[in-house]
Amino acid sequence: MSSITETVTCYHCSEPCEDEIIHHDGHEFCCNGCSTVYQLLQDVGLDEAYANGPLGIRPDVAKDQELAYLDNEEVQESLLDFSDGNMARITFELPAIHCSACVYLLERLEKLNPGVKNCEVNFPKKRANILFDRSQISLRQLVQLLHSIGYAPNLNLQKSTEKDDKPTTDRALLYRIGVAGFCFGNIMLLSFPEYLLGGKELEENWSQLFNYLNLVLALPLVLFAGRDYLLSAYKGLRVGHVNMDVPVSIGILAIFFRSSYDIVMGLGPGFFDSLAGFIFFLLVGKWYQAKTYAGLSFERDYRSFFPIAVNRIGEDGSVNAIMIKHLLKGDEIQIHNDELIPCDCELLSEKASIDYSFVTGEAAPSSKAEGNRIYAGGKNRGSVIRLRVLKPVSSSYLTSLWNTSETTNKEDVSPLIRFSDKVASWFSAAVLTIAAITAIYWWVVDPSNWLNTTTAVLIVACPCALALSIPFTYGSMMRHFGRNGFFVRSVEAIAKLGEITHVVFDKTGTITIRQKGSVNFSGNKLSEDQLNALVNIARQSLHPLSKTFAAAFPKSPQQQVVGFTENPGIGIYGMVNGILVELKNPNRLDENQRKLFESWKTEHHGMGQTAVIIDGKVWARVDFTTSYRPGLKDTVHAISEEYGISLLSGDNDSEAAALSNEVIAGIDRTHMHFEMDPHQKREWVEEKQSDGVEQVLMIGDGLNDAGALREAHFGISIAEDNSQFTPASDGILTAESFKKLPELIKLAKQSRNVVLGAFTLSLLYNIFGLAVAVQGLLSPVIAAILMPLSSVSIVLFTTVTTAVMAKRKLG
Repeated sequence: MSSITETVTCYHCSEPCEDEIIHHDGHEFCCNGCSTVYQLLQDVGLDEAYANGPLGIRPDVAKDQELAYLDNEEVQESLLDFSDGNMARITFELPAIHCSACVYLLERLEKLNPGVKNCEVNFPKKRANILFDRSQISLRQLVQLLHSIGYAPNLNLQKSTEKDDKPTTDRALLYRIGVAGFCFGNIMLLSFPEYLLGGKELEENWSQLFNYLNLVLALPLVLFAGRDYLLSAYKGLRVGHVNMDVPVSIGILAIFFRSSYDIVMGLGPGFFDSLAGFIFFLLVGKWYQAKTYAGLSFERDYRSFFPIAVNRIGEDGSVNAIMIKHLLKGDEIQIHNDELIPCDCELLSEKASIDYSFVTGEAAPSSKAEGNRIYAGGKNRGSVIRLRVLKPVSSSYLTSLWNTSETTNKEDVSPLIRFSDKVASWFSAAVLTIAAITAIYWWVVDPSNWLNTTTAVLIVACPCALALSIPFTYGSMMRHFGRNGFFVRSVEAIAKLGEITHVVFDKTGTITIRQKGSVNFSGNKLSEDQLNALVNIARQSLHPLSKTFAAAFPKSPQQQVVGFTENPGIGIYGMVNGILVELKNPNRLDENQRKLFESWKTEHHGMGQTAVIIDGKVWARVDFTTSYRPGLKDTVHAISEEYGISLLSGDNDSEAAALSNEVIAGIDRTHMHFEMDPHQKREWVEEKQSDGVEQVLMIGDGLNDAGALREAHFGISIAEDNSQFTPASDGILTAESFKKLPELIKLAKQSRNVVLGAFTLSLLYNIFGLAVAVQGLLSPVIAAILMPLSSVSIVLFTTVTTAVMAKRKLG
């Protein structure tokens, strides 16, 4: 520690070291907090957080007693999004987030405390979604950890999960527009004699008075109306980042100080009229952009399309499927095995086994008893359960889980998105370089014109148009997809869909559909009790063949199922009234059982079979008469014109000839693979993509092929009804939209051309605008009008173009 003899800035937070300097590791720090955070980051290998300069965040050590209320269970329940045993999930609002270094540090919180299991940062909204183990770190300790590294959260005990979906008005922006408009109008009025008479016939005293009044009006204009631009530029430069507000701020300050100098020194009226018009039109443009973006918002529309339905139990005991957005507090719902629980509920059944892997990433089921709270995002593992709704459904919460779920967190990013990020990073630096060259040139050639010309250069160039090309192109396409029954996880996922080279279909439930009354028995005769037991275990499952079996016997009485278990690719079993029954994949029978099964001849050559096992003995054979999905032949043919096609199935190859001749004619038999279990399907997709040449689109039902969907470059789950939500997939396609699949793939691919077109338009605008500005032919006021219009024009171009494309291909 030493006394300060000169201005020194802190290596961690970049604030001046006003009271003391702490030396450590060759750097200077303003306090022990900054020095401690630096040492902590070094110890856990997070020194890259300083790659772009200081973090710009000063730690705040919260007093222990100030956060004691966080140990209260009621307080925790109001704050937590999820809690089950030790694992909990919470979303914090962190106002201090301001740059990529913040994101880098926060998403590595687990290195600072092993109790933190995962942290996902939403940079635009300054939020962090944190999964943590309460046996290792309490909620109070987690908040203290965030305080200690400078990211104190805003804690709202009355938060609403849907509040962000409501449009809000930025009153502060409207106030700034009002002040800028007032100053602009009055400065123009006071400058009118100068325009009309050129100052020649106006008495010098009056001229000086008007000039000084303009100077007074310019103070609130710059310090209040233009404050956001100046602060944004300052914060960016403080951490070594040149953002788009830096050129704008340089222009504002250059005109202000030059004009102030001219007035004080009696050299002229300055350029306050141009400055006022410049700031006013910038703010109006900012407001117009916000209104335009809100009107074209794809995220809000996307959430309203979120395709999940649930079975609601009526007062008379009837069960009807409704969309989750219509659920109300107090409603009773029915959840099948492997079905998603869409909202926070109370368990009404005696017991349940809940899998929270969608929320926590850990697959171990959690046992629940009657009366326990069940959180949204869990999946039922076992018999059908009854639940009572405790909280209204939040589709935005489910969407956020889908986006951040570990099961869908793929590292590969579209090259187009990487290119866009690189362009945005060097754009502002390039503009500043051009502006510096322009200033030097005009200072030599015509000193009276250098300020306006340089300012116009700084303002007219706009990287926003480049940055908006991808989110608005793919975001608009996401909206059109949703309107046509195709729901995609994110805009990045659409970019990946446009990169696929090979299409793989699952068979059962994907290219086949069930028919009513399509169940045919052979072998030993089933008693009424045995048949009822089979129907009741089939009712627990969402597998297409189980649903077909249960639907064939709608009048079979409801009976309690004990010990229900479903093994993907193998079968289902359980005990009903003391009878142990099982519906099993014939390919999983042993040799003797298989011989017996195949000995039962049947006249029904269907597209699926299952073995009936009663008390451990193969008892009968079930053949399902299914049919291919309408339009399958044309759909496969259209896709095969551009992509390779393969078929993966867990059934035997009895249908191979029919598939080759009638459905996928012309496709080599070697591209059809049968008797594959879920693990083999996943391995096949992994091997197909291993050389980096092929990018696989996997299309399945999300049950026995979840691993393959997750492994594929893009996975689509076919939803026969909306109750089967598959987090492992990148997209969900409703069954009635299956025939649109070729056009949907084409639109995803063509969206890339729209992005490139938007890039080109933005590039041409910037080249043309800079070419005119450097010649001194563009005033700062006109540049201020053109800058936001360029962004809006790109938004309109991408929105209209994608709408026309979708209309032509999808109708």
